[in-house]
Amino acid sequence: MKPERRLPVTPLTLEVVRELAHAEAVQDEWTRFTASVPGITPFHLSAWQLTWWRHFGDGRLHIMLFRSLDTLVAIIPCYLTEQDGRPTLKLLGSGMASYLEPPIAAAQRADVVSLLKSHLLANKTWQMCDWRNVAPASPLAGLQLGDGFDVKIAPDSEWSQVPIQGTFQQYWEGRSFSLRRNFLKYLDNSSAFTDRPRLEVVNQADPEFVNAIIRLQGERADAFAHAKEGAAAFLVDLAKVCDEADLLRMFGLRYDKKLVAAALAFVHRNTVYAFAGGHDPDFESLGFGRLLLFEGLRHAFQQGCRAWNFLRGNEPYKLLWGAQITPTARITIERKPNASEAIAAPKLQ
Repeated sequence: MKPERRLPVTPLTLEVVRELAHAEAVQDEWTRFTASVPGITPFHLSAWQLTWWRHFGDGRLHIMLFRSLDTLVAIIPCYLTEQDGRPTLKLLGSGMASYLEPPIAAAQRADVVSLLKSHLLANKTWQMCDWRNVAPASPLAGLQLGDGFDVKIAPDSEWSQVPIQGTFQQYWEGRSFSLRRNFLKYLDNSSAFTDRPRLEVVNQADPEFVNAIIRLQGERADAFAHAKEGAAAFLVDLAKVCDEADLLRMFGLRYDKKLVAAALAFVHRNTVYAFAGGHDPDFESLGFGRLLLFEGLRHAFQQGCRAWNFLRGNEPYKLLWGAQITPTARITIERKPNASEAIAAPKLQ
């Protein structure tokens, strides 16, 4: 009987990217890898994450690239920053992106987690990992670093999306009677319009649309609430970058020659991700925000999209429009202080 032949196991290597120039140099490799991984959203793409870092990054990059025979098999894109006075590893996009589960090739998950564990144990520059908006069953949840660490997994914010199936007419007839009745009341009041509002959709970084979205964001409490001063510049750059990556879609409702409602969205893997937008409060009674959503969804049906993603939040109005809720998790790992660490906490490097 011949002995069983086994393929040699190729050990993984880990490269840590700490400088923006280095991150930009591996963007093409990053892009090729994420294109091969299921479950990727625009927030996993280098175009989005590095644009976010340029505007809101605080601390130092700590992007972990895992390779097998020079082939990228996982990216855990972190940065090291101060949180509550402690050096903390967080995921790029934290606080703004709705879903940040790191892309890891399915066949390599166990090996990636094992190498990540070794890296975290050997690296003394961090006291806490705070990884938000990951999958409840994330491979990262299996990290066990030993008695010197506290690992906690807790529910985090939810995101919601409308699945697109059949025709728009079938979808609309499946909505609640109250929603359709209220919308019909709105249409019955169309005699109040001095001009018929119409939908416009552009897939380029049109300055009029970008400026309208910035203006209509106003003082809304949304994903930009923690960074309002930088939100406008971020949206300008994000629109340009996503235009170049063929991700951008902007929806606008024009009324009396003016954009009175607008939204910046991404279209990725045939799903619309509605990222930022608003409507003119001067026309609140005319319901232009609802009309923009109605027309945007109808456009998505006509274009053969598979879903309309509202991103973060489970507000009741989203459920009325047929959104389904997806939970996320928050993983925290805290290094227990010993006598020496209590005296001198590590500093960011």
